Amino acid sequence: MSTASDPKKLLRVGEAAELLGVSPHTIRKACTDGRLNYWIFPGSWDRLFDRADVVALRESMFRPATKLAAQRARAAHARAVKATMREPRQ
Repeated sequence: MSTASDPKKLLRVGEAAELLGVSPHTIRKACTDGRLNYWIFPGSWDRLFDRADVVALRESMFRPATKLAAQRARAAHARAVKATMREPRQ
C-alpha cells in the first residue's frame, strides 16, 4: 500500500468494479493478489483505490493480443472445428 494522493481521485470497491466492468469480488481478488494498491482508513472496512491505479489495472487486463497470439488462437479454433466435423469411425 502507498499513500493516497488526492481524495477526489479515490474510488470505492463498487466504483472501481464499474470502471473495469468486473464484479466487486474481482476487485477484492486483485487486491489479495497484489495487482491493485488500496487504502483502509482507521475505523472503516472500506477499501479505497487511486483512480490511476485502477486505470493502470484496466490497461493490463485488456491489453490487445499480439499478432502471434491472435494467429495461434485462430489456428487452435480451426483445429477444434475441424475435429468436430470429422465423420465418426465405424
